[in-house]
Amino acid sequence: MFDSITFYGMSLERLTMESVRWAFSYRAWTPCCEEWLLAMRLVQPEEKKRIEQFAFGRDAKAAMAGRLMIRKLIAEKLKIPWNKIQLQRTSKGKPVLVNALSSTQSSFSFNVSHQGNYTVLAAEPDCQVGIDIMKTTMPGNGS
Repeated sequence: MFDSITFYGMSLERLTMESVRWAFSYRAWTPCCEEWLLAMRLVQPEEKKRIEQFAFGRDAKAAMAGRLMIRKLIAEKLKIPWNKIQLQRTSKGKPVLVNALSSTQSSFSFNVSHQGNYTVLAAEPDCQVGIDIMKTTMPGNGS
């Protein structure tokens, strides 16, 4: 989608990102050793270190799915190559893109959460977004 911007009387087109909501069933993802090693090479060293600190494999897999979803979003929507994407965390642990954006790119906020079988991602242009997922059980349902 494009927005029209007027700059010194000239109309410029600006690429805008639409709202994004993705859910990924990481429990269904069973990477072999080579696939896991590839995934680890696709994230920054500090992300890799954080993922390696999880005590349970399912938590590491959920976190990796979230990091890959963020990178896929940035690569697809902002056209930044995977190996050029630079992420940091806020003081509250929320991931943020630190790459400089061109005047034709909208700034955007994104967040991920994982619980149960899913990792979810939400992204919004030009405003802050947060997402949280929680596995719940219905009364009388043993699951």
